[in-house]
Amino acid sequence: MEHSHLKDSRTCWIPYRKEIMDHSGDEFRITSDCHGSNRPHDALFLDLLIEEAHRLFPEDLKPRHFTDFEHCDECREHDETLRTHSRESITYAELGNPGYDPMCFVDEHGMKYYFPALVRLALRSTIKEYYVDQFLLHISYNRSCIRFSRVQCSLVIRVLKLLKIRFADEIELLGHSDEMRKCLERWYGLLEKCNHEERSESVGKR
Repeated sequence: MEHSHLKDSRTCWIPYRKEIMDHSGDEFRITSDCHGSNRPHDALFLDLLIEEAHRLFPEDLKPRHFTDFEHCDECREHDETLRTHSRESITYAELGNPGYDPMCFVDEHGMKYYFPALVRLALRSTIKEYYVDQFLLHISYNRSCIRFSRVQCSLVIRVLKLLKIRFADEIELLGHSDEMRKCLERWYGLLEKCNHEERSESVGKR
């Protein structure tokens, strides 16, 4: 399975879609391969979304421990991996093995600290380091995510929409289309829940 940015491609320009980024009217570049599949491919576009993830999930949230490290050897090893790295330094080598994934063991604080790294790994997936499937897994089943704020939920939705476009072929080929759909539905639901809670709080303060 090849990614279009690894093939010979022609480049065109189309407007930013407002639902992906809040900068309506800007532009981003996509590549079109010989199969006609288009995906956002501008490095600056990806960097902006990754930078926003860092802004919305402050680095000072790094916990002292990430797992129940006294539970077993595996928990201790995963905790050590996450403690000795930062969200800037951690790579696919540490997080890319679905059978030995430290992020499956983290709590809310660990998830929020490393979430920008998960966004980075997913958006910059390559043929050898494809992380979209694991990203979907973590934000679908890790209950820590239900404690995300409204703006954090909004970011997740924009990342999912970009992944859906950028890796459309891979998602379909690997049979993850239904999972992507359910994941988007879940996060729209969480966003609506946050909006409802904010409206209720606003009414209560009047």
